[in-house]
Amino acid sequence: MNLKSIFLSIFFLCAVVNADTTWIGAGGNFFFENASNWNNGIPGETDFQVARINQTSQSVTYNSGTRTTFALNLGDSGSGDCELTFTGGELTLNSWFVLGFGESTNAILNMFGGRINSRNVDGAGDLAVGAHLGGDGIINIHEGVIEAWQLLVGYFSGNGIINIYGGTIDLPNSGEALFITERGEINIAGGEIIQAGNHLEFYRSLIDTGRIVAYNGSGNLYVDFDEINPGKTTIKASTNAAPTYCNPLEVKAADVTILHDNGTYYLYATASEIYPANVKGNPIWSSKDLVNWQYRGHTFNQTTPTWGNGDFWGAECLKKNNKYYLFYGAFKTIGSENTARICVAQADSPIGPFTEIAAPLFNWGTYDDVIDAGSFVDDDGEVYLFFTTTDEIGNCIYSAKVASNMLSLATIPQLCIYPTQSWENAPSPYVEKVTEGAFVVKHEGIYYLMYSGSDFRYEYAIGYATSSSPLGPWTKYAANPILSSSGNIECPGSHCVVSSPDASELFIVYHSHLEPDGYVRQLNIDRMNFTDNASDPDIIVINATTTAQPYPNGSHFIKTATDDEFNSTTLDTNIWTNIWGQTQENFPLDSGKLSITLESGCAWQNRADGSNLFLQNAPDGNWEASTKVTFDAQQNFEGAFLTLWQDSDNYVIVNTNYADGKKFEVAKEINGIYSTIAMPTNYMGNTVHLKIERISPNIYRFYSSANGTNWYKIGTDTYLPFVDEKIGIGAWLVDSSRVGVVAEFEHFHIEREFKPADINADNSVDLSDYATVASQWQNYSPYIHDISDINEDGHTDMADIVQIANYWLEN
Repeated sequence: MNLKSIFLSIFFLCAVVNADTTWIGAGGNFFFENASNWNNGIPGETDFQVARINQTSQSVTYNSGTRTTFALNLGDSGSGDCELTFTGGELTLNSWFVLGFGESTNAILNMFGGRINSRNVDGAGDLAVGAHLGGDGIINIHEGVIEAWQLLVGYFSGNGIINIYGGTIDLPNSGEALFITERGEINIAGGEIIQAGNHLEFYRSLIDTGRIVAYNGSGNLYVDFDEINPGKTTIKASTNAAPTYCNPLEVKAADVTILHDNGTYYLYATASEIYPANVKGNPIWSSKDLVNWQYRGHTFNQTTPTWGNGDFWGAECLKKNNKYYLFYGAFKTIGSENTARICVAQADSPIGPFTEIAAPLFNWGTYDDVIDAGSFVDDDGEVYLFFTTTDEIGNCIYSAKVASNMLSLATIPQLCIYPTQSWENAPSPYVEKVTEGAFVVKHEGIYYLMYSGSDFRYEYAIGYATSSSPLGPWTKYAANPILSSSGNIECPGSHCVVSSPDASELFIVYHSHLEPDGYVRQLNIDRMNFTDNASDPDIIVINATTTAQPYPNGSHFIKTATDDEFNSTTLDTNIWTNIWGQTQENFPLDSGKLSITLESGCAWQNRADGSNLFLQNAPDGNWEASTKVTFDAQQNFEGAFLTLWQDSDNYVIVNTNYADGKKFEVAKEINGIYSTIAMPTNYMGNTVHLKIERISPNIYRFYSSANGTNWYKIGTDTYLPFVDEKIGIGAWLVDSSRVGVVAEFEHFHIEREFKPADINADNSVDLSDYATVASQWQNYSPYIHDISDINEDGHTDMADIVQIANYWLEN
């Protein structure tokens, strides 16, 4: 029997069972109003008006048929325990459905299928779980649908619990549809709650107060708007740990700004030693989640000079009328001085190439530098430019309205702020008085001009000022700075603010020092909030973090790495979520090979100027990762490698390289200290296989092979205290003088220990396991991992069915 036949058998079996079911237990010790009118124990159209139970521990099951009635009280006024089990059919109530009405009344509804509809076209229809006078109500929903216009849990003086193990609670009311008191709780262990409209903040408040929990508080909840169910808010649960990230992120960038466009974040930064300016402008990265970034080249994809001839600083991009406008600072020789001015370029894509349309955008009348372009679009669509000048009183921030054609300023620049607070000053030989890097956000009608103070090399920090107009006047917050050096975060600054993918959270994105002198900086993201401040403007609150933090809300997170045979025409950036420092033209795919042209750089010790690093998120549990690479190393410290990676100061590599001869090297770097584990001679040739094996938590083994079958262990089992690891491949020239050196990777493979195929834990691998996968497949979400994701690839799909089939056949 093939898999398709098995599936059909499952579904036909289910259909037959449902067709044969009927009412059972109707009558006996129960008293139902109008029960005498029932036809052969099956309720009619006017039945189920009010249900009362005279004796305790009684139950009735409803299995089939379609019925409509006015209202139902399941348990009424001291009637003890009563239980209704619903396994099929449809029941519609045009007014209310109450579980537990009155003291000493305990009502339980069990859903194993079918549909209960407690609403009507006029918007009436309440489902109250635990209601008046201390009544207790419990719903256990395993399968099926409960639909209600308003869902009341623990209402008035009642106590209510809803346990969702599967199925759906559907709230089609886009207004106020869910009320949970301190006597109510919804526990999700499967299935979902769906409500029409965007209610992200509301559900997060219920989660924060413990009114909605996952797996009785031991699991994690995911709240989504529009992606899983278009136009609706969806709440699901998972037993897996929520995805996390740690600062700093694997982007070496300074003076960062972000454009969020069509579900993708585009980051623009100051050109640096790692991403040199030459004539190509500002470096660009892109991301779907603010955590995993891909380098996308520079803003000017050309070899002829632009107005600026180097040092492209502080760029920001905005979208207007389907065009992308880049404001940036660039230096050019004016008279005898190398002077910076603000320019504007335009493109049809957020990654360019951009073409200058106003260079410079305006004249400044002195040789003072004009840098750090920042744009703000107000609610009325007007664009404002903020920029920094190096005046004699220090670095000062100005603002002006931009003309509608984006080619000039529409107003005379106004001075916004200049250095007046002590934290904005740095000692000589640094730039002594600094306010720069403006970024403006609007909150409840107030404009917040956030900026950086002090020299970027010395005690850099972030503060803000407020105004009722984007042109000022501005009042600085008295308790500045709001973000300064703390722990491992040194000199934070030059930031921007963006929303999470689902727009429910604000994040501040900023740089901090990677190297002590501050010339190499790295990316950080942290949550930002406004707190009430009575009649004054609300206060911005930021906490810098270097510990594991939840991914931004709404992120589509794929935890586990996956194979890549490199058979496409371009590298699959849905698989390789973090590409470090390279342009796509330098790693083409051809004939099933990824060909990497090596560039000088590495991550040794305090260096972080390496290119050609391709990473995926490492899986949980034990696994093996391997690759096949052809590389002719000829000079010292040329290498192509397989790596387990936390960050540029914490990683391990299995390397085919040259070190006074062709060698294999296994080396680790822990907290910036590099050490070699083993370096045997390579007798296998230029084409080799490399493998890393995770044998237990934080314990790893390393191998080489000439044919991918016979593996030879390199070094000893090694403990690596990494968190949020990534696995991937790369190739570097450290000190080599050669150019045009190429490493060819033919595949990347990942094999993991699968979860048991007996996913429902009944000591048998059989059709019931298929049914479980099919059910959870139907409720598919790409970033929620459930027990049916047997192969742990981040999805419940046919691959999991195949895994069950293989196990079944083999055993």
